[in-house]
Amino acid sequence: MIKKEKRGKSEYTPFQAGSYFRGILDFTEPAIVHGRFDGDITGKSHIILSESAQIEGNIEAEEITVLGKITGNLTGRSRVELKNGAQVYGNIRTPKFEVEDGVLFDGQCEMKQAEPATKK
Repeated sequence: MIKKEKRGKSEYTPFQAGSYFRGILDFTEPAIVHGRFDGDITGKSHIILSESAQIEGNIEAEEITVLGKITGNLTGRSRVELKNGAQVYGNIRTPKFEVEDGVLFDGQCEMKQAEPATKK
């Protein structure tokens, strides 16, 4: 059984520091990554990539908060936050983007609202 990690009002499923995963991660509940992950991550909720996270792959989620090192593209459907100490090597696409001092970002950022679904 995985013990949930509390952050504010939400509980997050943790991937512990020192762990290594490779493949495809698809999540529906909030998640936090402390370890290393090689592969693409897709989610319907918020993901936090902690200070110890090292990700090589593309990430798409409702909200993305980065404190660790990411090599790959980020797509936040509602928001992407880069916190002090974050390192991002890749492009970012999101309608809302927040960057703190002390962030290393090497890429391009595209800020557009999501296209509304068209009715058939």
